[in-house]
Amino acid sequence: MPIYHRTKGLPGRNHQRGSGFARATGPGFRAVTPPLRRGRRRKRPRIVAFEGVERRAPGANLCGLSPLVPVNAHPPAIAVTRGIRVEATARMVPPATARTFLASNPEGSVALYTYRVRITNQGTAPARLLERHWIILDGDGDRRDVAGEGVIGQQPHLKPGETFVYDSYCHLATNWGTMEGTYTFTDDSGDRFKVAIPRFFLTPPEQPATAQA
Repeated sequence: MPIYHRTKGLPGRNHQRGSGFARATGPGFRAVTPPLRRGRRRKRPRIVAFEGVERRAPGANLCGLSPLVPVNAHPPAIAVTRGIRVEATARMVPPATARTFLASNPEGSVALYTYRVRITNQGTAPARLLERHWIILDGDGDRRDVAGEGVIGQQPHLKPGETFVYDSYCHLATNWGTMEGTYTFTDDSGDRFKVAIPRFFLTPPEQPATAQA
C-alpha cells in the first residue's frame, strides 16, 4: 500500500503553556513507494496518512523530546459531541528526560506530561476545528486555563470518517493533575458548536511492588 506524505509545510508556531508546539503541515499529499533496501529496516515516516483517511500531525519537539504516549499510557478518555469523537490519553515524561525543560521553566513546574488527542468525525457533515480551551488542574486544585486558535498551529477540516491525531505537552507544579476542556468547531454553513474534551488524568506510572523479605 502506498504511503501518502505531506508535501507542503507551514512554519511552526509557539503556543501558550500546556499546549506544546510543533511544526504545522499543509494539505498536499503525494503517493510515494519507498524503495526497499536489503539488510536494512525501513523507518516508518512520522507524518503519514493511509488513503487520506487519517492525518497525523508531527509530534511536538520540546527540548528534543519525541512523542511518548503510545507505550504504557492510560486507557483513553472518550467523548462524542454532535458526531465528533475525541479520545485523549497521557503519560509522564521520565524525570531524567524532562529535567532540562523543568529546570528552565520559571513557574516551578515539577512534572512534564505528553498527551495524545485523536479527533474523528463520525457524523455526516464536514467540520473544522477553530479553537481550543483547556482546563488544567494540578494536585493542589489550582486551575490553569489555556485557550487559543486551533491545535499545534492547525485548524483541521475533517470530512465524515476522517481522523486527526496530534501530540502535545503539559507541565504541572505537582506530580499529578487532570486535563479537560472544549474545542470550538464550525460546519460548512458557518454554524459554530462546542465539542467536549473528556477529562483525563496526568499521573505518574505505578511503581512495581517490592518483594517482601
